[in-house]
Amino acid sequence: MVVTGPRPGSHLVPPGTGPGAPGAERLMQRRTLAIAVAGNLVVLIVYCLPLSILPAISDGVGASSDTQTWLLAAVSLGMATTLLPAGALGDDYGRRRVFVAGAALLAAASVVCALASTPGVFLAGALAQGVGSAAVMACSLGLIVHAYPEGPARRGATGIWGASLASGIGIGPWMAAGLEPVAGWEASFVLAAGFAAVLALVAQRLLVESRAPDHKPIDPAGMVLLGSAVGTLIGGMVRGRSGWSDPMTVVLLVTAAVLAALFVLVESRRRAPMLPLSLFRSRRFLAATLASSAMGLGMITVLSYVSTAVQRGLGADALAGAALVTCWSVASVSTSLAVSRFLPGQNGRHQLALGQLVIGIGLLSMWDLHTGSPTSTLAAGFVLSGIGAGIANAAIGGEAVAAVPAGRGSLASGANITARYIGSSIGVAIFATIVADHGTDAAGVTAGWNAAILVTAGFSLLGALAVLACRPAPEPAPPPGSEPQIPALEGKHAFAEAPGVDDTLPRKR
Repeated sequence: MVVTGPRPGSHLVPPGTGPGAPGAERLMQRRTLAIAVAGNLVVLIVYCLPLSILPAISDGVGASSDTQTWLLAAVSLGMATTLLPAGALGDDYGRRRVFVAGAALLAAASVVCALASTPGVFLAGALAQGVGSAAVMACSLGLIVHAYPEGPARRGATGIWGASLASGIGIGPWMAAGLEPVAGWEASFVLAAGFAAVLALVAQRLLVESRAPDHKPIDPAGMVLLGSAVGTLIGGMVRGRSGWSDPMTVVLLVTAAVLAALFVLVESRRRAPMLPLSLFRSRRFLAATLASSAMGLGMITVLSYVSTAVQRGLGADALAGAALVTCWSVASVSTSLAVSRFLPGQNGRHQLALGQLVIGIGLLSMWDLHTGSPTSTLAAGFVLSGIGAGIANAAIGGEAVAAVPAGRGSLASGANITARYIGSSIGVAIFATIVADHGTDAAGVTAGWNAAILVTAGFSLLGALAVLACRPAPEPAPPPGSEPQIPALEGKHAFAEAPGVDDTLPRKR
């Protein structure tokens, strides 16, 4: 039988939907997609704010040079430690609920950052920004997968979601660099708080609640162990930029390894783990995870450091760095949308590998920077690498959710984005260490850039090879005389005939 109504309080059916309203579901889908994309946009604007105005923030809160590194890393740290738990909670307890709570927390945390007068307060606010951002990003893809049945429409929607991963990166630096001279660094965080508050209100009003049909209990041990492992790893990487032989750096990295091993041990023995380790036996899921890690190690690392490089190495201002990031963002978003619209149904694994290959070539073209080079020297490389990122982003969301059990789209999103931020944390630590080894003057920064850009390009090219290596195993031939199997459906329609489930919407029969 088909479920025709939600359980009390589940909010699964928006007003006006049902068998008599054939256009209502399309309207719901468009609203969901628009809000999910807006969520990614706001999150990435917030993520990029400190990148172009770090000196002003540091002066405003009285941060030392050592503390500045943590000011940059705090949002990433908050996101990476909570993306997977947020995705799991969204799938089990309501994606709209977690999405709205995350947007509200992001708004409040941005106000804390704007009002901060000490490094400790700012860091607390930035960490909370990361936690709120994790809830928004993890649930945004799950909301889309719930709204769109498996097929071309879902592939197009996840492609647009992938394009949105680059949109805020192009807006955030301009917003921060443009507002800081006229209204102070605090203005960017106040504006971000407003964006997040509006997002929370609109999402609460227009989104349809959804959750996975197979409810799982909270896995507190898995959440704590994974969050602690990721947090100590990122902490060790951040601290390692100033010296890898530092005892505290060694302690953090060893602790991260121990916690990760404990997480694997605990999750392998749980009946309902937060992250089923069997997912990594799926070559499709593994390919999407490797592609996301390579994106963090390569492209996101360069985006995180380019503003510092052009200011210290080329003597340019923050707007010059923002312009390069915008070149990348425009190329990436345009390519993702074009691929999703005009080249649907491509092999996702090949698309991910091609994207990493083009990124690697683009990064290689940024080599041979000198103190007298104009910033425009880097523009072509950022455009080319943006095209590569767009090719990959158009496929990465769909590939991530295709390999997970039905109704676990938010978990897939959380896992995939976690891989990206862990990769970027490691990549930025390596990049900064290489640059620091070449000196802090302009000549040293450009020489360090040339050495580090080869390493990041290598990560991207290795990522392309790793993704290609995840070739699906051939399906065994059916026994002679056996009945043909009906392919399993994914998403909400996988459970359309099961009474009493939560992850389905009524459809006209």
